[in-house]
Amino acid sequence: MKSTAKILVILLFTLEVSAQNINEQFEKIALSEDRINISSIALSPDGNILAVGCGSKTPLYLYDWKKREITNEIQLNAKYTSLGYKVYFSAKGNYLLLQEQKIAYNPSKPRKVPYAIVDLNNEEVIHQFPNIEDVKISSDEKYVFSLENGVLFKRELNGGRVIKSKAVKYAGNALAISKDGSKIILSHKPHKQDLSNVPSIRNDKKAIKPALKFREMVSVFDSESFEKIETVPEIYDIVNQLHYSPDGNKILVYSVPHHKVNDVGHQGYVNVIDANSLKPKREAYLSRSTFQPDFEYNQTGSMFGISSVETFPTLNIYNVEQGNIIDMFDTKNRIGKSRKKGFYPGTNSGFVFLPLSEEIIMAYGNSLIYWKLENK
Repeated sequence: MKSTAKILVILLFTLEVSAQNINEQFEKIALSEDRINISSIALSPDGNILAVGCGSKTPLYLYDWKKREITNEIQLNAKYTSLGYKVYFSAKGNYLLLQEQKIAYNPSKPRKVPYAIVDLNNEEVIHQFPNIEDVKISSDEKYVFSLENGVLFKRELNGGRVIKSKAVKYAGNALAISKDGSKIILSHKPHKQDLSNVPSIRNDKKAIKPALKFREMVSVFDSESFEKIETVPEIYDIVNQLHYSPDGNKILVYSVPHHKVNDVGHQGYVNVIDANSLKPKREAYLSRSTFQPDFEYNQTGSMFGISSVETFPTLNIYNVEQGNIIDMFDTKNRIGKSRKKGFYPGTNSGFVFLPLSEEIIMAYGNSLIYWKLENK
């Protein structure tokens, strides 16, 4: 109940901020004169290059954000929808993980989309995974972990040899790998005995049955043996993304309620787990995105950004310590004016925090937006 109340407070605060003045300290740059739709961007580990994912037949761009120029284009030779794909750099920057974007799916069933891994040194796709739940690359760039139709796989990144596989009962949609590579985090439907350790419902018999049917939990597995180590004592809605924070100290859980996810204005949220104690933290962030939203901490961990939709795609920036929105970028009221200058609207507001800066690069339509934060 406490976490639900907190989410409602965040929602009300978000709507209040949306009605306020929009931060106008930004510069917009057209990446292409064509009507491309940038679906996602990622910043390389050295902080110099943006990987820019787009939809349809558009190549994957590598972009020097300081010089403001495209340094390379990689043809993927794969069919992606106009919605494009999310893009993630591996920890050392030698590979990119691509996850196709899709709108319509039922969160009560495992979410299955295509994934691919691009070797940036050879500029080629080295792995493709058609319609599976999730894929992650280990921090040492030696292994690929994937969840495929409820079976957990560990493969060599180079060559793809399967090292280990194991069926995971009640497996869900998402996995993550700890920074040291020793642990795998998986989402799954709860076992009845797991619920006895959840303080919010263990004494509520009426809550147990719907929890077993409509909710999920997160458990830690050993990455060598695939044996379960511990289950986090919290219940979530349907988990669609699991990520570790860059320092490895937090686990980010993005979940959505049990019904059609992508109605406009639908509510999803990120909850945070202490990765060391495996205890839920009193930290949560709201999104009304029609896709799986982009979200991340800035380099110091003092701010958290998450894409959303109020009427048009929006980016909200939170103060982590205070838990409130301190700045926002709303793309509304800019479409008509922008078209005259060669800027076209998009469907998503992907973004990255720039290193050691109060500046963000946000992608929208065919443009990259350099946005100076107003409030620290």
